[in-house]
Amino acid sequence: MLPLLTVMVLLSSPVNLLADEGFKPGVIAADFTLPDMAGKQVALSQYKGKVVLLNFWAMWCRPCRAEMPSMEKLYSAYKDKDFVILAVSMDHKEKGEVVEFIKKNGYTFPVLLDPDGALSENYKVPYIPATFVIDRQGQIVFREYGARKWDSAAARGKIDELLSKK
Repeated sequence: MLPLLTVMVLLSSPVNLLADEGFKPGVIAADFTLPDMAGKQVALSQYKGKVVLLNFWAMWCRPCRAEMPSMEKLYSAYKDKDFVILAVSMDHKEKGEVVEFIKKNGYTFPVLLDPDGALSENYKVPYIPATFVIDRQGQIVFREYGARKWDSAAARGKIDELLSKK
């Protein structure tokens, strides 16, 4: 009886309720502009016509760090195929620490900085990592919470399917 009660409490927790809020599949992704690590302003609308994996993360988040190598593998395989990863750092630390972390780990996908959390608040991100996959028309086609293996056959299959649609 106790395990069932625990599951019922977890399923009704505010975190799970929050995960149902915000931008959902079928909705056009809200445009935004954030600085990249070099200070250049980057807008989501610059990538219209491409498939975008929009990922919210932070250096202190272990699941975020765990999924980043698979994101790099996915990015390396698809960066020349109308696909981009925009990894939004929610770290409140100095930009230099984020830059050092990215360089030290050899990540080459674009990293944007959102230290005040305005974008994650706008997208109603309840916890991280949080990932939104956006199609060529700017529509959110799916969202994921928690770490994923982004270089898995299943993930690549979804990306391939989205890239095949013009």
